[in-house]
Amino acid sequence: MAAGNELIYALPKKHDYGIGIIGAGGIVNAAHLPAYRKAGLNVVAICDINETAVGLTAKRWEISDYYTDYRKLLARTDIHIIDIAIPNEGRVEIVREAVATGKHVLIQKPFAYKHEQALEMVQLARAAGVKLAVNQNARFAPFYNVTKQIIDSGVLGELYLITHEMRINQDAVMGDTWFAKVPHFLIVDYDIHHIDLMRFWSGMTPERVFTSTTRMPGQNFASDMIALTTMEFANGLRGSLMTVDTTQSDDHFWRFTIEGTKGSLYGSIEDNYKFPKIKYSSKDKPDQWISPYIKGDWFSDAFYGTMFELMNAIQEDREPSISGKDNINTLNTMHSIIRSIEEKQVVAVMDC
Repeated sequence: MAAGNELIYALPKKHDYGIGIIGAGGIVNAAHLPAYRKAGLNVVAICDINETAVGLTAKRWEISDYYTDYRKLLARTDIHIIDIAIPNEGRVEIVREAVATGKHVLIQKPFAYKHEQALEMVQLARAAGVKLAVNQNARFAPFYNVTKQIIDSGVLGELYLITHEMRINQDAVMGDTWFAKVPHFLIVDYDIHHIDLMRFWSGMTPERVFTSTTRMPGQNFASDMIALTTMEFANGLRGSLMTVDTTQSDDHFWRFTIEGTKGSLYGSIEDNYKFPKIKYSSKDKPDQWISPYIKGDWFSDAFYGTMFELMNAIQEDREPSISGKDNINTLNTMHSIIRSIEEKQVVAVMDC
């Protein structure tokens, strides 16, 4: 482990599993590899079809072996976990071959664009007796994770309203990339985090959703990049998502509120993932606010947090909390939101 780095999640008892990474793009270089280095994890080899990109990544992160054919990576007996961080196309084939070799899998979100693909990967892992986890890293972002701990403590009581707002602008920097051409990109790439957070915080999948979208005139992205979503849960809980990726300012922020029968919680992350704040109070003492110290950041701690969860699930022989099976309900919610956008009506969510 690099000197001076402090982990906010405890190392699993066994953490020397050999990791093989498929993908050498931006998220791997900006998040996966810095996080794994910070945690002292054992990255054995990396693969990407772009030989220049994978070679530069291997050199930068001092990974001794790299390939352009993922089958060479899967053939190695010193690799126990495959970290898949590529676009959706081709994932099912890689998972099929990976689990056949007995390797466990961590796969980037969104798990799959199609329900049948997600279900097939879950069934393949179950049949092979290996663990399959989805990298829903927002659950392990420190400010979101501490919020879950506060909810679970019972101090807020029964939840009846959750809101989440994100405002950023990446149209200028991502508008000419492949991301800009993905249908419903805002929903499948950004709101997938917030959809999953609603399930994570509440412990439930919404029954119904309604989403309306619009766009900034002249934007580069093909799809609408402003979305307003309402979620209805069975017990009366309501959720609201406002996600805007075409603001006119550089003041990027994430803000959320949680209202319960015993108290309220307010949180914010300002200036591009920095300066996270949470405060909560009880209805008995509404003028007294508790502000827990938030240690760590999203783009390092959250990414080794998901890998730690997979490692712990392997050792404890249980389903990861971010399992493919669980994530199908997040995908079902996502697809229902897309249907709501296209049909301009409230859509029921199928809970698996």
